[in-house]
Amino acid sequence: MDELSVTWRPSYERSVRLTVEQHLMPSFGGCQLPAVDRRAGMRFRAGLAQRADLSPARVNRIFGLLRTITHEAAERYRLHRPFEHVRALPEQRPRIEALNKSEVDQFLLAVRPNYQTYYLLRFSSGMRTAEVDALAARHVDVSTGTVSVERAVVDGALGPLKNEYAEREVQI
Repeated sequence: MDELSVTWRPSYERSVRLTVEQHLMPSFGGCQLPAVDRRAGMRFRAGLAQRADLSPARVNRIFGLLRTITHEAAERYRLHRPFEHVRALPEQRPRIEALNKSEVDQFLLAVRPNYQTYYLLRFSSGMRTAEVDALAARHVDVSTGTVSVERAVVDGALGPLKNEYAEREVQI
């Protein structure tokens, strides 16, 4: 894992380590790799899926990490890939109901004045919280009405954007 983590953001590395500690090690920590077969993995995933505190999306991420680990092991030690054709659990997309202009106006009147510009930018731009939190004056071009999204704040630290496609110019 340390070899792969050099490309990860610190927040993702923490997430991976927690998933390994909380879910994978208790179930597979004492197993040799060949014992982590399709049957054991499917039983593990079924157990996760029965838990009310884990959404299908979370179960897919946990199982996806197990799949990544076993695929890496298969590459290194020429083992079988036990989860190669296992499909993800179906995930229900959340229903998002955006506020209308009247509701946005009501909201802006209810927040403290020093937060109104922040929320107006959030409502009008579609920018992520981490992106807005990382803005500096040099990122705003009033003459063209654009904001340059170049970085993000994650876990209180300024860093790179979520992915290469997140860097963009946003019309405001």
